[in-house]
Amino acid sequence: MAFLPLGQTSRQWVGLTVAVSGAVYASVDFGDIYKLNAETGIFEPLGQHSDTQFSGPTYSTRWWGLASSAAGNVYAAASYNGLYKQTNESGNFERYTINSEDGVAWPTIRGTDVYFAQLAGQYIRKQTGGAGNFSYELPYYPSPKAMASAPNGDVYYVESISNTGQVFKQTNGIGSFVALGLTSRNWNGIAVDQATGDVYATEAYPGDIYKQSLGVGEFVALGEIEQGWGAIAVAPGGDVYALHGGDIYKQSAPVAPVAPVASAQGGILENTISWTSVAGATSYNIYWSEYPLVDILDTKITGVTSPYDHTGLEAGTPIYYIVTAVGDAESDPSNEVSATPSLPTNSGGSIVW
Repeated sequence: MAFLPLGQTSRQWVGLTVAVSGAVYASVDFGDIYKLNAETGIFEPLGQHSDTQFSGPTYSTRWWGLASSAAGNVYAAASYNGLYKQTNESGNFERYTINSEDGVAWPTIRGTDVYFAQLAGQYIRKQTGGAGNFSYELPYYPSPKAMASAPNGDVYYVESISNTGQVFKQTNGIGSFVALGLTSRNWNGIAVDQATGDVYATEAYPGDIYKQSLGVGEFVALGEIEQGWGAIAVAPGGDVYALHGGDIYKQSAPVAPVAPVASAQGGILENTISWTSVAGATSYNIYWSEYPLVDILDTKITGVTSPYDHTGLEAGTPIYYIVTAVGDAESDPSNEVSATPSLPTNSGGSIVW
């Protein structure tokens, strides 16, 4: 699925996040914080730009990165004005931290822990449990840029250094951030799908968007070859948003076919599984087990057609099955069915002892 522009070209977008409700927020440097109106498709200003709204320095607020928490709060980095928080996605963004002499640029939330990367100090700081002071996550981390947290508790940040930047990970929010060895990119943004654990990272130059499936293995280029990709965020339903060239882009979540309806019939040392065909499916998968409550972690048979003969089975042992349809994505599983293979029957005559 391609990333397509939303036509929001009148702003200098910097930060991006999707709240737990699915609401999309974007920030503008020396500007305001905007929220997507789902009905009109327009990002509307929230009025978070007035100098008189904030105590501290009198210059215009420089909004940088945005982050959201599972509790429904939205956080905004305001550079040297500190970190701000909107509670339950309503009302003004109120100051969450005191002014930071080194700037607050890129926040992320891990459970109740609040992290941010400093703008000038080149440190990452952490508030444990959402209370108390922010401590330094040592050692020194050069050029921290965007940050993101994963559903398993891992925390990521990307390093923005031309052609030598890396992606770093702190496992389960404990200990040092460790480089993943991805050194050949000018990384600029990172986000994690909270449902799947998929990690997305953007590259400013030469430019592309990369994906690491389930948070393991290699980052694979998605073929969005354009210079200047910036912040990126993933919605609860799987839509992905990214900043590029003064606009906001969206990759819609793939639409899976509906689940097929399955049936099964036992045969001689085999079972035959059948299912209804569904629109949008290009192939089907079978998952099976000798125990009920089959799921997609059980043994998988890919690319099958109906009816399918499952051969080489032991007579008298019931086998349980579910079927999924595969299109742009994999469907929910079918109803669970079972069948029991039998021994060959004696075709006639007698056995002499």
